[in-house]
Amino acid sequence: MPPVEPFLDSLENGVMPAPDVVVLVLQWGHADETVRCLRALRASQGVRFEAIVIDNASSDAGAADKVRHAHPWVEVVENEHNLGFAGGNNVGLRRLVKARATGASPRWCLLLNNDVELTQDCLAEMVAVAQAKHAGAVGALNFERESGAIASSGGFMQWPSGTYRDAGRSAAMLGVPHEVETIAGSTLLLDLDALVGVGVLDPDYFCVYEETDLCLRLGAAGRRLWLVPAAHALHAVGASTSRHIHLYFRFRNRFRFVRRWGGAGAVRRMLPGLCFELLWRLPVYTVTGRLRAATSILRGVMDGIRGVVGHGPFVASEPPTDDGRVLLSST
Repeated sequence: MPPVEPFLDSLENGVMPAPDVVVLVLQWGHADETVRCLRALRASQGVRFEAIVIDNASSDAGAADKVRHAHPWVEVVENEHNLGFAGGNNVGLRRLVKARATGASPRWCLLLNNDVELTQDCLAEMVAVAQAKHAGAVGALNFERESGAIASSGGFMQWPSGTYRDAGRSAAMLGVPHEVETIAGSTLLLDLDALVGVGVLDPDYFCVYEETDLCLRLGAAGRRLWLVPAAHALHAVGASTSRHIHLYFRFRNRFRFVRRWGGAGAVRRMLPGLCFELLWRLPVYTVTGRLRAATSILRGVMDGIRGVVGHGPFVASEPPTDDGRVLLSST
C-alpha cells in the first residue's frame, strides 16, 4: 500500500483536498540523491503538496524506476533527451501553467534540486510568505549539507560583471523575509500566474543563469521576490552536476545574460573584470592539477563570445562520470 502523505490526513468525504503547491524535482542520474530529497520532502508539515520528478534522460538504467519504487506516491515523467535544467523543468512548468489556466493546478510551484533536503517547515514557511507578499517568487535559505555554511540562496546583481552578491548571510541576521533581486534555482518557489506573462525558463541557457534571467523578468514585470530566512534547506552542492560542467555554463552563459540585461556595450564593460578573473583562476587551476576545470572555463568563454547556446560541447544524453570528469563531444 502506498504511504499516506501528510496532506492526505485531511480527507473529507473521501475527497482529497487540492494541494497548495506542486514540487518539481529534476533528476539527471543520481537517483539516490532524489530518493533522499523526496524522503525529506515527504516529512513536510503545514502545507498540502504534490511532487513530480522529471527524469532528464538519465543514462544509468533504472534511475526513474528506482524513484518510483522508493516513492510510489510521486509521479515520474521521463524525458527522451537531456534538456538541461531549463528545458527539463520547463516540461513540468508548461504543463502546470496550462493546468492553472483551467483551475486544475495550484498557484505555486517549487523548483527543487534533487540534491536538496527541505526541513519539515521549510515549504510551509515559503508558501506562507508567498501568499502574504503576493510574491512573484520566494527562496529558502540554503545551507551546505556537510559544513553547515550558508550556500547560495539569492541576492542582488552586480554590474558590470553580471554576477550577483548573495544575501543569505544578511537575511539570516535580519531574521525576517528579505526582498531580493534573484533567487537560487535550487529552492525556487514560483507564482504560476506570473509565468503566464513573463514566460518560463529560457532553454538556450541549458543550465546556470536561467533562473537568474527568470527572476529579472519577474522583477521587470513588477513582481517582488523574497528570501525567507525561516525556511531552511540542506544542499549537497555539486552532487547533481559536475563542477566542470557548471564552470563551462557559468562562464559561457554570463555573456548571454549580460547582453540581455546589461544594456548597450555591456559585454565590453564586463571584459576587464572577466580578464582579471581568468588571470588568477586559470593559473591556480593549472598548478593544482585541475586542468579539466581550466579547459572548461576557456571553452565557456570562447563559446560565450561566439554566442553558442543549448548543451554546447557536452554530450546531452550523458550525466557526469563518477569521478566528475567533464564530458566533451568530438565536435
